[in-house]
Parts: sequence; structure tokens; C-alpha cells
Amino acid sequence: MEEKLDLILQEIRGINAKITTIDTRLGTVETRLDGIDSRLDKAETEQKRHGDHIHQLIETVAATNVRLENMYEEFNEKFHDLNKKHDSLEKRMDVVEDDLNIIKTNMVTKQDLFYYDQKISEHEREIYKMKLR
Repeated sequence: MEEKLDLILQEIRGINAKITTIDTRLGTVETRLDGIDSRLDKAETEQKRHGDHIHQLIETVAATNVRLENMYEEFNEKFHDLNKKHDSLEKRMDVVEDDLNIIKTNMVTKQDLFYYDQKISEHEREIYKMKLR
């Protein structure tokens, strides 16, 4: 019986050694889990910070889109006004061009003035001669 008790005692010691090993390994696992838990907390904190930044970016992009839309509308209005002014100027330039062509067509040239000057001089001489007679 003592043999059996020795065997049981050895087995209990073996089980105790295994339990001690398991306990040591569980302590290591707990330490690792604490490290993982700490890293997860840091990751969650970073994720929240990134989420906040993304939210700020979304708000900034939305505000920028509103400003761009306003600028686009203002640009379209100014472009439309500019087109109106351009069309008006084009019409006025057409009138000025037509007037200029009329002036060019009807205008007295230097040669015309020279011709009339000679003719007037000739007539004046003839009149003078007639008076002298």
C-alpha cells in the first residue's frame, strides 16, 4: 500500500509541477494579454483621434465645396456679364467700323485738296484777268 501511496504522491507531485508550469505559463499569458490590451487601448485611442481628424476633414471639404460652389456661381455671373459687355462692344465696334468706312469713302484726300487749290487759283487768275480788261 505504501507503494501505491508513493505512486499517488509522485503523481500528485507531477501534477503539482504541471500545475506550477501551467500557472507560470498562465502568468506569461496574462502578461501578454495585458500588453495586448494596452496596445488595443492605444490603437482605439489612435483610431478615435484619426476618426476625429477624418470628421474635421469632412467638415473642411464640405465648407470648401460650398465656397467653391459660391465662387463658381459668381464666376458664371461675371462671365455672363463679360459676355454681354463683349457683345455690346462688338456691336459698337461694328457701328464704328461702318462709320469709318463711310468716312473713308466720302473723305477728301490730299490730292483732292491740291486739285481744288489749283482750280481755285486758276479761276482767281481768270477772274483777275477779266477784271483787268
